[in-house]
Order: sequence, then structure tokens, then C-alpha cells
Amino acid sequence: MYVFLRDCGDPRDCREPLVLLRTPFNRMVTVRSCCASDLCRVQVPQVIPDGSPNGRTCPGCLTIYSNRCETQIPVLCRDNEINCFTFSSRPQNNSNNEVFLAMSGCASGSACGMEILSDQRIQCVSGAGAWNLPLPPRLLLLLMALAHGLHTRHSS
Repeated sequence: MYVFLRDCGDPRDCREPLVLLRTPFNRMVTVRSCCASDLCRVQVPQVIPDGSPNGRTCPGCLTIYSNRCETQIPVLCRDNEINCFTFSSRPQNNSNNEVFLAMSGCASGSACGMEILSDQRIQCVSGAGAWNLPLPPRLLLLLMALAHGLHTRHSS
């Protein structure tokens, strides 16, 4: 499943590098195309093909029901996914709309340090480089919905 979003934003966001996250159930890729005029139409970004295995294996999980992974499944990393990553949401102060999310797997260096929820970032276990790339909350919710759909189909 591919999801394309169009939105207005800060021109500095156009310089974001390719970000890859791989869990046992899905691969999340962010690529950005930009234009700078009224009602402009950017081309739909090219789909990034899945690369070749690079020999690294990371423990992986994906759950939107808890902020902790109960089980880990080996994930075979590909191409520039040279880092193992983890992410676990933590309670927000005075939040009635708590979002629970835990995931781990393979990541590109550009995903290390990426903000998923307010001041909650992807943690890389190994590898170099860290970027501060905020993921819009609307996109995070969409990714979680997709992950849920993929997880539900995989579990059936």
C-alpha cells in the first residue's frame, strides 16, 4: 500500500533525506517533493524499490496497543538500513488521548533521532549520524492505521 500526502510546509523541510524504517510487518519510507508557487503540482514521488539484504539482522516488532513489545521477530535489513532502532511511546503530561506505539527493526541513518511524538525520538542501537526530522502527527496517525491494517492481515 502506498500513501501520498500533499500539504503546505516549511521550505526547509524540502531538504529532508530519504528515511527508511523496517519492522517485521511493514517498511516505512518518506520521500519529499516540493514546489514553491500557488496551486503548484509536484510529481508523485517515485516508489523506492526494496533493496538487497545487507547482512544485518535486527530484533523487530510493531504494536499500536502498547508502549512495549512483547515479542521480537528477526528483521533482515536491506541496503542503507545499517542501524537497529527502537521506539516506545511514553505517557504525555495531562493527555487524555494517549497514543501507544512500540516498534523496532532496521533503520537508515537518516531515521536516527527522528521525532515521532512530541519530544519522543527513534533511538538507534548502532550506526552513525542523527537527524532531527519531525514527523507530522497526521502522518504518524496514518502510519499507525496502515501498520494496524497490515498487522491485522498478517495475523489472520
